[in-house]
Amino acid sequence: MLVTILACMGVWMTPHSLVASMEEARAMGGTHHPILGVFGVMSAKLTVVNIIILTSFMSFLLYWRANQQITVKWGKAARAFEVFLFSVAILGVILAGIYGYFVPAIYRVNVLSVAQVLAVLFVLALVTPMTGMMLRGAKMTGKMTWGIMRPSSQYALVINAITVVLTMSLMGYARSASRVHWHVYGVLEDTSAYAYTPPLGTAAFLFSVNTLLFFSLVAAIFWVTTRTIRYDGFCTQYFFVAPFVEWLVSLPERLSAPKPVGEARSPYFRKVVGVVVGFLAAFTWAGFMVPQSVGLPPTKEKLDVAKISSPKDLTRIGQNMFFGKGQCALCHTLGAEAGRCPSLQNAGARLTREFIFETLTKPDAYVKLDFEQVEPKKFPAQMPVINKPPIDLTDQELLTVIAFVQSLGGKVTVEPAELIALDQPAPVAEPAEAEPPAPERLESRREVEHKGS
Repeated sequence: MLVTILACMGVWMTPHSLVASMEEARAMGGTHHPILGVFGVMSAKLTVVNIIILTSFMSFLLYWRANQQITVKWGKAARAFEVFLFSVAILGVILAGIYGYFVPAIYRVNVLSVAQVLAVLFVLALVTPMTGMMLRGAKMTGKMTWGIMRPSSQYALVINAITVVLTMSLMGYARSASRVHWHVYGVLEDTSAYAYTPPLGTAAFLFSVNTLLFFSLVAAIFWVTTRTIRYDGFCTQYFFVAPFVEWLVSLPERLSAPKPVGEARSPYFRKVVGVVVGFLAAFTWAGFMVPQSVGLPPTKEKLDVAKISSPKDLTRIGQNMFFGKGQCALCHTLGAEAGRCPSLQNAGARLTREFIFETLTKPDAYVKLDFEQVEPKKFPAQMPVINKPPIDLTDQELLTVIAFVQSLGGKVTVEPAELIALDQPAPVAEPAEAEPPAPERLESRREVEHKGS
């Protein structure tokens, strides 16, 4: 069961998209790993979470039945039925997870994930009372001993608690750092002096401080609880002002009172504090040992057209725009597997320059469907107009992106002269000379006479 839980945790921690360079992404065929990529999607993660719940419940049942011999007549049949329920539930959860790879996301979320959760809840709701009835009148075969644990196991439990709190800190840091200098990624830019990602050493130190503060609060709660149990004069009612003042005034008298002989303080608290501080210090030290790098916001540099002399320069700048200011790589992949938007593998050989320009400036003009599923569907991400806010590429930057997309299996037709022409100020048209007024037409005598009549 431990191996099963660890394997499921490994699948749950597998990322959907890998942070890789351009060369690494091309070597893998995209940002998804060719082997581990299948474990990074939500269908796999929903499956392993439900299996972890069922495995943990089986562990609880084994603990519940420990040192007890079932005496009811139908106990053997009930145990066989429980094994059957667990087997069907686990098999159904796995099959639903596999089927989730071949259906649209809306069906996977609204139908398959709900079915998996209902199957797990059904097993828990049915097996729990059945086990309770089976153990009624059970014969004890041994004595359960409580409160005895090896010191190494106690340290393991404390370190496990520290790891859980550190993991929560890491998750919060990952969510904050992924935005870099954006409050809302790609929408609301942060131009303050604090819009940067700190180095790993600073981040590790802050994790440790937050974890230490958390455990200090937990220790304070335990202290309040023990004081409530040991002393009648202090309980939760003293959190109100008047009774608390009364307890505080009588505190010197209580402290000066003689303590019972032979009362010794337990060393366990100091040991736990030592383990917590030592583990956090080692974690902080490891954070400062790795190379330190501050993630500063990208500098906004104006496109220097004078440095562009060849289509290769256009492609290089367009690649930087693709992965940087244009934010194209958030949804598009360069490998065979499509991401949140269609893959751009060999896009230069498949798409014309006019079509690429129209797609960038008028994304709704043509909507490409995903035919990888049972029935065609739209891709989950809706492409924005990249020459308008919030991305707001200039016409010159737009041409560099077109050049980069054309380089993906095709020929670059964008010329540096086109960017230079856009950089030149538009000629001011001279005002046209005013035409002389047309001579007034002399009215004939007949027209005058007609008006007078």
